[in-house]
Parts: sequence; structure tokens; C-alpha cells
Amino acid sequence: MMKFKDTLKLIVTLSVIIVLIAGFYFYRESQEINGPGEIELVIASENEEVLYEDVLAFNAGDTLYDVLKVNFMLTCASNTYQADPTCSSSFRFFADGSTIDGKIILGVKGDTFEIMTDWDKTYLAIQVYDNSSYRLTTKGVSGYTLKDGEKIRIIVTKVSGW
Repeated sequence: MMKFKDTLKLIVTLSVIIVLIAGFYFYRESQEINGPGEIELVIASENEEVLYEDVLAFNAGDTLYDVLKVNFMLTCASNTYQADPTCSSSFRFFADGSTIDGKIILGVKGDTFEIMTDWDKTYLAIQVYDNSSYRLTTKGVSGYTLKDGEKIRIIVTKVSGW
């Protein structure tokens, strides 16, 4: 009778180990860093007027914030949500099962355009093109992992109720 219990314990232990290894493998694969690659970026006004549209390159591990910082002059939110052109303030966000220090972008300035929000009445929404339309992302600029060939739109959006 003791042999049956020992065999059962061994089988259960091995099964748990296999499930844990498989879970870790699939989790690690889902978190794999993409890149290098290119994204198509569209920046639009509140009435969906396209102010900027171009293909931008990114490196492995770059976030959307990294790409924006290289290509544009950014104005971020300070700890009190006031305009901060130095982008020195960070906010803690929960993304992909961990916390990250991220930025909140209030404005973007390029060679031929400038958009600015106030975080009170308007904000910059990040949308990803998916099956013939844009959908709002659930991640901010610092937590969004880029995928090669992706089309992203940053659009001025009214805060609900305004």
C-alpha cells in the first residue's frame, strides 16, 4: 500500500513541475521583446484631421515613448499634471503583470504641427489599427511594446463629460 502512495506522490509532483515549466515558458514567450522594426504613426487633431503621418523605425525593447522622444519634442505631465517640457516626472503604472515608471504625454511638437492637451478637458489617446478601424489601447506610451508593421494613431480626445 505504501508503494502506491509513493508512486501517486511522484506522479503528482512531476505533473506540477511540468505544468509550472510550461507556464513559465509560455509566459516568457508572451513577454518577448519585439524589434527592431517599423511602425506607421498617425497624429491627429480632435476632429480627426491628420497632422502627421509617417513610418518610424524602432529598436528592440523600445516603447512608444522612446520612439516619440527621438522623433518629436514632447511635453509631459508633471506630478501635479501641469505641462513639463523636460518630461522629468514619472508615474507608476501596472502593465503586463508588473509596475513600470511611465510618462504621461500632454503635447507633441513636430516640424509642421503642434498639439497640446490639458489632461482636464482633453488628453492624447493611443489607438492601434485593427481590422479596418482604430481601437483604444489599454497601455500608455511607456508600457506599450511596439510590433513591426503596426499602425498607431495618437489623437486629441475630449475627457468624458466635456
